[in-house]
Amino acid sequence: MIPRHTAKEHPNIIWFLGMAGKREELASIFKRPTSWEDYCKFVSPTNCTEDDGVAVRPPRSNGEIDESPMYFLDGVYTGHFRATEKNNCTLNPQTCSGHVVQAPCAWDPNIEAQLFWNNISLESDGPLVNDGYEYDQMIQIWRAANATKSHIMTWWWSPTALVEEFRGTSYQFQPVILPDPTVQCRPARITTEERCSPDINVRRGNMMGDCDDDAHPLQTVISSSLRKLAEESSEVRRSPAYQAILNLKISQLDMNEILYRWVAEGQSAYAGRKAVCEWVIEHEKDLRSFIPLGYPKTLAGEDSYEKPLLSVALGIAAVSVFYSFVTTVIVYWYRSVKVFVYAQVPFVLMVLVGMLLVGIGSILIALEPQDGICVSQKWFVAVGYTLGLVPLLVKIAAINRLVTAAKRMKRTRIDMRSLFWTVAGVVFVVIIYLIVWTLKDPARRVENCI
Repeated sequence: MIPRHTAKEHPNIIWFLGMAGKREELASIFKRPTSWEDYCKFVSPTNCTEDDGVAVRPPRSNGEIDESPMYFLDGVYTGHFRATEKNNCTLNPQTCSGHVVQAPCAWDPNIEAQLFWNNISLESDGPLVNDGYEYDQMIQIWRAANATKSHIMTWWWSPTALVEEFRGTSYQFQPVILPDPTVQCRPARITTEERCSPDINVRRGNMMGDCDDDAHPLQTVISSSLRKLAEESSEVRRSPAYQAILNLKISQLDMNEILYRWVAEGQSAYAGRKAVCEWVIEHEKDLRSFIPLGYPKTLAGEDSYEKPLLSVALGIAAVSVFYSFVTTVIVYWYRSVKVFVYAQVPFVLMVLVGMLLVGIGSILIALEPQDGICVSQKWFVAVGYTLGLVPLLVKIAAINRLVTAAKRMKRTRIDMRSLFWTVAGVVFVVIIYLIVWTLKDPARRVENCI
């Protein structure tokens, strides 16, 4: 990238053939950026102890901040570009060069191969192992060039906030045209390890890697856990988030627009939120096309607890409760009648109470479930059937003992208290089981989507 200011003054620099073989011209145009520390040591006549219009003061260096390697600090150090011995083609006619701002080697820049194999006499003098500069230093050098109206060439990319910050100014970023990328050029480029080598010959690679970087389409970064959650969910419960993000595509022009608004509002967190929200509002119709097929899902209006069959079941359960209650009252009222005395009123009442509890449980089953209703169902039905069946089984067992004894011509005696204790023991066991169940794993309402 070069500034529009440089492109206007030197239009031949806008593409690689216009720079090829122009060693002296490039050396005179692109001077070396000077760090704040070097400016005070080698340029400032007062070592920055006095304000000379470039540096207000010497750089500060303490445990928290070190200003020495900075190339620009707004209002304090405007930056400085100077011609060093490397720019002097009189002293070094075969090796003189202009300056280019190289990026850190981990960023995957191919600028050294592109410059060397296209016979462009530019080189970087940064502090990193590949003679590149740190990210902050690259931004500072561009700001310093703008402040001092100096010519500069740098490795940069778009979309970024810095590009939008200078859009429309004389230092708007202007891409330099390099040879078109090809399928032969891309695999010929050096590896990351070679790019970070201190040997410049290793970093230059071979001449097949001299082409421009191929375009990288904007892609959506999605956590793999989001895809896993989506795949593990049933279709009816699946969130549209993964597919919606996967569908989302924003062009570079749209990204430039959002970044431009962010820069114009001051680059704060609030400004970023505002820029994105405004863009979303303006492009709402476009964003709707990213909604996955079948979403948003709608809730069906059908309520399975308003069906006629459940109403009938509820009515039958209510009738059974009523008849159980009426029968209990009748038995108690006629408890001294011979037929009830022979039937043993306490056992009959236990059976009727059990049926009454089962009827109440049936009513609860027909109601729309809630956590309390679910637990109550289990208690009423389990205790009810226990009281309804166990007394009958106990009486049948007692009668069986009498019949067996009669066949053997033996007298036997039935202890009523033992029969009651047997029923009470079984009911006690059932209640203990229900208490443990309720405390450890109570029945709860569960909704299933279909």
